[in-house]
Amino acid sequence: MKATEIFPKSTFNIPAGLKYDTEKLLYKSGLLRSGETLTFYSLGVKILDKIKEVIISRIEAENFKKIHQFKPSVEDIKREIYNEKILPLYFYSLNDFTLYSYEITNNTPKLLKILSEILDYLMQKGIKQNYFSVAESDEKIIYSFSSEKGDFAFLHCPGCSNSYSLNYISYKKEIEPKNLKKNESMKKVYTPGIKTIPELCSFLNISPEKTIKTMIYKVNYNNNKEEYIAALVKGSRNINEEKLKRVLGAIKVALANEEEIINFTNTKMGFAGPIGLDLKVIADKDIIDIQEAVVGANEEDYHLIDVIPEKDIKIDILCDIKENKDGDPCPVCNRPMEIIEGQIVAEFATSKENNITFNSMKIDLFNLFYLISEKNRDSEGLIFTPEFSPVLCYIIPINVKNESILNASKEIYEKLIKYVDIIIDDREESPGVKFKDADLLGIPYKIIIGNKFIKEGKVEIKERKTGKSFEIELNNINIEFFNSL
Repeated sequence: MKATEIFPKSTFNIPAGLKYDTEKLLYKSGLLRSGETLTFYSLGVKILDKIKEVIISRIEAENFKKIHQFKPSVEDIKREIYNEKILPLYFYSLNDFTLYSYEITNNTPKLLKILSEILDYLMQKGIKQNYFSVAESDEKIIYSFSSEKGDFAFLHCPGCSNSYSLNYISYKKEIEPKNLKKNESMKKVYTPGIKTIPELCSFLNISPEKTIKTMIYKVNYNNNKEEYIAALVKGSRNINEEKLKRVLGAIKVALANEEEIINFTNTKMGFAGPIGLDLKVIADKDIIDIQEAVVGANEEDYHLIDVIPEKDIKIDILCDIKENKDGDPCPVCNRPMEIIEGQIVAEFATSKENNITFNSMKIDLFNLFYLISEKNRDSEGLIFTPEFSPVLCYIIPINVKNESILNASKEIYEKLIKYVDIIIDDREESPGVKFKDADLLGIPYKIIIGNKFIKEGKVEIKERKTGKSFEIELNNINIEFFNSL
């Protein structure tokens, strides 16, 4: 490829909407541009194709067959299974910037192992950073790398190295019905106009950790059934509605309106409490540890104090429904966890029906492209490894008007282009402009033909990653030489 053929040209005029350093470098380089849509140009496409080749070559080696789907789904494939004797079945499809794979087997599954091997290779050769296996549920794992462009937040435990989605339900237990004994120490106190947790804490001089919020929800299920439930959480926390939905197996949960709240609690918003409610009660497990809790009394301007949740509240399901935050204890080792922001690169899901296992894998090609770029850059531009660079070498004739320099450059180009992709900078630009563009594109090696060639017949090879350079005779430049580097 000639530099004069590259489109679009590099630019240093960056649109105001680009927030992250990697975005800016990718835009500057012309590998991709964003506007009405996201467009990958020829050199960017080469990188994408290399990422796809890593994945596709690995899964095709395991007998996965290519299919096309308008909408990714394993359900249509399931309907074609008339006999278990036709198993196992392996398929993959490409939709936009996402690759999907399906495994249907009644034998030992292998898709998860394949995915791990693909990610390990991408980590070693491209992203150069460990990835996180994030538990989304017992049936689904999300794979993520930390990133400047963190659009996926998750919890990670530095102690045991486990990671969890913010929607992961770490605990769920259905509670057997029991007769509640009257708590003689529980008292009703007058709290005029006190409707919020901060107001309540100020009025009673207590911590939010001592209070329990009672939230009334309308719940919708797949079978058109609906019901109202009460969800309980510490006053210092909010309810994670996605967790609540999953605990209930619902398709939608929504806070009840004021009229509905009055109907179920006989009081206005701000005074609802769990005691005496004729509703299913879903409680966050942390409320059980509260001693002398404060709850709404289901009576306007009143609250109950000295409540013992385990003894005084009829709980149907005790579970994890709170919104998580930095420092929450790990469900495995109980050490404080931290919230990490990253980008999702892959997802794995599994299910089982009778004796058949259904596994699916989803790989985000764009996020892999972005992360390879993000983890391989400096202030001058990108720094691609040979495995993912759009081309291996960037030939720079210092002066294209010098016939000897230009002919030597063309000779090297013709020698190498048979084996690898190469760029020859045939522009009538200054050496500085050519060096800057080569560094911006992150090409692993620059081959510089200049005055040293005129005087001694030597060319300079400069490595982008280390900045190291050395001289070599023109005749010694061949593909074997670069393979040995």
